Amino acid sequence: MKGIGEQVLEQLDKRIALMLPLLNERQRRLYLAAEALTSDRNSVSMISSISGVSRNTITAGIKELQESDEENESASLQEVRKRGAGRKKIHEEFPELNSKIRELISERGASNAYFSWCGLSIRQFREILKEKDYWIGRSTVAGLLQEMGYMYYDTAGDQEELFSALQEAHQNGIPIIDMEVSGRILEHLPNRIWEFIKNWWKAEKALVVSTVPLEQVTPPKGISYYAYPSGYMRWESRKICATIRPPEGNMENDLRCMFWQIGE
Repeated sequence: MKGIGEQVLEQLDKRIALMLPLLNERQRRLYLAAEALTSDRNSVSMISSISGVSRNTITAGIKELQESDEENESASLQEVRKRGAGRKKIHEEFPELNSKIRELISERGASNAYFSWCGLSIRQFREILKEKDYWIGRSTVAGLLQEMGYMYYDTAGDQEELFSALQEAHQNGIPIIDMEVSGRILEHLPNRIWEFIKNWWKAEKALVVSTVPLEQVTPPKGISYYAYPSGYMRWESRKICATIRPPEGNMENDLRCMFWQIGE
């Protein structure tokens, strides 16, 4: 990629990342061929490296553009892919990719016996993976993280504070609860929720984690409440305990609150 400025490469990378998910098989082939033909040195290798599409596919697109064969064009308007053609599945192409992502989470995040967490965004994950020669798109990165059990939260909780609270709760035998709240049920039925927590676990104290910001929650005495820290997070041990819904007719039927027990 010598002779091409870093800024030009970055713009090309962003353009390809934006365009490819919107195109079908033939459109991708022709679009990348056009980029190769209009780039400095007509670099098929450069476009292949950035997009992850094989050089043969891009070369075929260039040939198709240059020939402009009407019969060829008419036939290929029907998006037909031959069996076995196209890019390999991501796990076949990069079988070690999951372990590399776990390494990143370990290096840039934190973990304990309850959950692992990493504050990197999808864009940051992708940029770091690119530096390690893994040329994959943002949606692929997000899909891999989801397959590994990680969910993204943007609730601005304090990660270190939560880690410390989890440790203290475990040492003192206090139940740790992940509370999934749908709609505005906390606003409408807060007392019922806190009463349910104390009755279910038969405990005067409990630690509750949820996506609802702390300023929107008023837990009673004995309930320690924390919002998720922003970033990707995965509970190491999590089993559903119960779901409560508001009385029928009180609010929409889809409003509910689900409780998960963390740890043993």
